[in-house]
Amino acid sequence: MPNKNPIKLGFAGTPMVAFNHFSHIKKNNDFSIDFILTQAEKKVGRGQKKSVESHFQSVKNLNLFKPEDLNNINFKKSIEGFDIDLLVVVAYGKIIPDWLLAHPKYGCMNVHYSNLPKWRGAAPIQRSIISGEKKTGVSFMKLVSEMDAGPVYRNISYEYKNLTKAKLENELTNLSLKNIDKVIKDIVLNNSKPVSQREDEATFAPKINRNEGLIDWHLSGEKIYNMFLAFSDWPQLYFEFKGQVVKALDVELTSRKNGPAGTISEFNNKDFIVNCKDCSIKIIKLQFPGKNAIDANDFFNAKRDIISVGDILV
Repeated sequence: MPNKNPIKLGFAGTPMVAFNHFSHIKKNNDFSIDFILTQAEKKVGRGQKKSVESHFQSVKNLNLFKPEDLNNINFKKSIEGFDIDLLVVVAYGKIIPDWLLAHPKYGCMNVHYSNLPKWRGAAPIQRSIISGEKKTGVSFMKLVSEMDAGPVYRNISYEYKNLTKAKLENELTNLSLKNIDKVIKDIVLNNSKPVSQREDEATFAPKINRNEGLIDWHLSGEKIYNMFLAFSDWPQLYFEFKGQVVKALDVELTSRKNGPAGTISEFNNKDFIVNCKDCSIKIIKLQFPGKNAIDANDFFNAKRDIISVGDILV
């Protein structure tokens, strides 16, 4: 039975992780979502066809806004017509302007996947993995004009080991969903006060660049493996071979090292192994441009005439 006085919310988010939060909150009769704010579909590819980016398009009987400009006067008037307690923000992807930050009675609460003030920015999960950390978390913070600098309502830690970006994001999403209802209620019903972040402890997680996926064989094996985990979705780990960009779709570390970094130490129908700084990387599965993924055996059968032990990859 619906709550007679539900907490009135707005929701802002774009990717699937945001839609998962929206779906969870919508099931709770203690909450009423008055509107959804999401990014417009983006034109992608050579044909510039619209991507199916808006996971919220299928939502019925709810006000859905996809403004290009958050300061558009008509959009502003529409939002100001909603008397909401809180705007919940999950990976929306745009900077929330000051007028919208101030509109809800209790402001805007953002879900961020790190232990703030650590890893402020666009890629906290990937940066945590690349850095070799074993602990991250979920922060429920009050949005301010500066990116991820607002005070924190609650910070929940999570320990992990050898997880890809996708798997760690899934774990953090589950952790967030277990706690977000209580956080919202504490803010609105109990007037919970957030705690300011320590600026001297802040670190930053800039957006991932496509070029970061290129293997530098002079790095440590652990660093390269962490890159593989962090970039498993995009841009993926890759190396250059005979002028071609080859994706390393599955790798593991070995303790062996037989020569300078970048040197192929083993190449046969079972193993394709390349030296790095302190050990070596066994490439289990790889993919050439426009081709299907292959294993070491297929790679050996296809390339043994043009590649051999002792060759150096760049």
